[in-house]
Amino acid sequence: MKNFKNPRLFIITGLSGAGKSVAIKALEDFNGYCVDNMPPALIKKFLSLIKSSDYSGPFTGLGIDIRSQGKIDKIFRILPDINKINYSYKIIYLEASNRTLIRRFSESRRRHPLADSGGRIAETIDTERHRMQPIKENADVVLDTSRLNPHELKNRLKEIIFKGKKVQLSINLIAFGFKYGVPPDIDMVIDTRFLPNPHYEPGLSAKTGLEKEIKEYVLKGALAKEFVKRYQDLIKFLIPNYEKEGKAYFNIGVGCTGGRHRSVVIADALADFIRNAGYSAGRTYRDIEK
Repeated sequence: MKNFKNPRLFIITGLSGAGKSVAIKALEDFNGYCVDNMPPALIKKFLSLIKSSDYSGPFTGLGIDIRSQGKIDKIFRILPDINKINYSYKIIYLEASNRTLIRRFSESRRRHPLADSGGRIAETIDTERHRMQPIKENADVVLDTSRLNPHELKNRLKEIIFKGKKVQLSINLIAFGFKYGVPPDIDMVIDTRFLPNPHYEPGLSAKTGLEKEIKEYVLKGALAKEFVKRYQDLIKFLIPNYEKEGKAYFNIGVGCTGGRHRSVVIADALADFIRNAGYSAGRTYRDIEK
């Protein structure tokens, strides 16, 4: 179990259509554990369970909005209890102009949560704005998202949560065989099928790219060395720019014919390079046993 001495809670709230769903997704990308639309009365019990479980996230995010109806004011009653269980908390309130909210509801064709109360959408937004005013007045941060796109909102949240600290990109290398299909969730594909294939060499076919003989065979030529060097330079260029752009994951697929030899060797070589550059790099050998 990984225990954080000062666990943090971020309560994401505000007006419907102001970007709460985008914010919750952003917090998840920052490796937070998030739950949306939790009744305020359950927050203390939930946080206690999280704190006593095998939980490794740096913070927790909770989404609370007008759907709680009359119970939303209970959030103020449970805040002292959050402090008692040694959580620090911050309320982030999202709002936007009526014009922006009306446009967003029109474009998404979503119903406003208070639409059943009748009236025009502008009147409904005004009603929600009035009911949520006590939350806004007690918020630690108020963000007007009228002029923010999802990417800009994510960057603003990153600044608030990490206070200028660097958020490291999560990098994963997946070795695979093209004959079994390209993994669907990768950002970049590296094709190694032009390199010499150990499959056709006596005594090497049954081995895998994790073994010394295969690594030496694949990497022995100048072509392989130049190939790896060029991708190292590309990856070295991409990582800081992806981080700057707010990207959370970078999944690199390295493919050969069967996924047992060349792809494994090149994926390992690139992973070692990434780790030596000061980043973490996960490795997956999807088809190595096929």
